[in-house]
Amino acid sequence: VEYAIIQCGYGSNYTSQDDIRFLENVQGAQAVGIKIGVYLYSYATTTSMANSEGRHALRCLQLAGLSPDDLALPVYFDMEDKSTENIGADQLGYNARAFCNTVGAAGYKTGIYASAYWWNSKLTSSVFSNPAWSRWVAHYPSRALTLPALCPTKTSGSLHLMLMLVEPKVRPGATPI
Repeated sequence: VEYAIIQCGYGSNYTSQDDIRFLENVQGAQAVGIKIGVYLYSYATTTSMANSEGRHALRCLQLAGLSPDDLALPVYFDMEDKSTENIGADQLGYNARAFCNTVGAAGYKTGIYASAYWWNSKLTSSVFSNPAWSRWVAHYPSRALTLPALCPTKTSGSLHLMLMLVEPKVRPGATPI
């Protein structure tokens, strides 16, 4: 394992919505030299909520003592909750911009996380073509992957693929850390 993207919390800026293992996971990754990024799971249906979620991520980063230089990967906005699926592409774009502007203003690199389905069907606002935002695309191997809108077209762009274990059990050949 070279990298880990660690959940800091979910939803608005309330300590009750911090991931209870965030500090432990950050310290564990750092102890064994794993480079890290962070994500916050969003329930934002308004830009006000997305701003609060950005402040939530910043509070967690500060609590963990993580400066922008301490992160090898961005702070991701996880945008695929059922409560947000029908708010429209424009509102999803406004929310992404609010979160990324809030976190980015503090000097952190930002990005958007969603499944390939969400990228192709929900996150269609032109806002999502912002070259400053990293894209983390979840893909489940049982489905064909089509990412025509996501594949980099400029020589400066890149697409990083990573394995994500989504079940709360150890896979054969995987060693828990």
